[in-house]
Amino acid sequence: MAQEQKLAVSALNVRIVDKDKRDYEALFRSLLRQRRPVRVYNNDYLILTSFGNSGVDRMRLQGALGRFTDIPEDADWLDTNSLEEADDDDKAAIHIPENLKPNYEAFYCGLFVQEHIFTFETFSDSERLSPRHVLKWLREATKSSRTLERFGPVEVDLIPDYGVLDRILESETLRRIEITIRKPNPDELTALQFDAVEARLTSLNAREEKIEYKSQEDGYLNLDEKTEALAKVGAENGSVEGHLQEDGAMKTIRTANHPMQMQEMFDPDEVSGISKFISLALRLVARVRENRA
Repeated sequence: MAQEQKLAVSALNVRIVDKDKRDYEALFRSLLRQRRPVRVYNNDYLILTSFGNSGVDRMRLQGALGRFTDIPEDADWLDTNSLEEADDDDKAAIHIPENLKPNYEAFYCGLFVQEHIFTFETFSDSERLSPRHVLKWLREATKSSRTLERFGPVEVDLIPDYGVLDRILESETLRRIEITIRKPNPDELTALQFDAVEARLTSLNAREEKIEYKSQEDGYLNLDEKTEALAKVGAENGSVEGHLQEDGAMKTIRTANHPMQMQEMFDPDEVSGISKFISLALRLVARVRENRA
């Protein structure tokens, strides 16, 4: 028996704003063809390195995100012989082909077309991938002129930990709640409030809506069903922020800071990494479908 490994999965909610241009499979195939890396942190970049048919009914496409380091031309180098900074002559002798990038790591990813959910590994083989870095990658990647011309604006948000949303909505000491809602992509699986929000934003020619409620000075908020329903939409199509009193102190909780994560330990001699990824991704999407219903 091999040493058990941990694998964790998170997800993004992707929405093509223009109904007439909604083709999520074509969107990600286009991103693959563009080969456009995005700087996500310091000198770290992300790029979609593969994406094709998965053979899994619900996960239409499966592939990999590649992370690499781009060494700046003006980077400082250490000469380990002299233990001093390399001089210009030493650095002039360094020749790394432009197409080769160091510190490459690959993370599985997959697309659920019907739910327009992009799933990805956040922990695999002892390597971590920040959900916020993947969010930054996809938001930037979908802003290329080629993408905008074909698909129009694309909204991307992290799928949150719904337990954090419940903590806000069920709090009996909630002082303030702020709900930001960007255009959702309702379908036959989503509740009526998703359709209502999209219709309202479309009628106003608005990209997003912000709702804020503050309690009276001497009390706390009593949320009604309509507000809770809007928060449910905002949690994965924007964000929800709650200001509540816990343990004698005021705390601010933001759904955007708590991405959903499914994780498990597994024996790589018994289960392959890709099989475990698909299993966790299916569980995660099933949880999202429950929240949308």
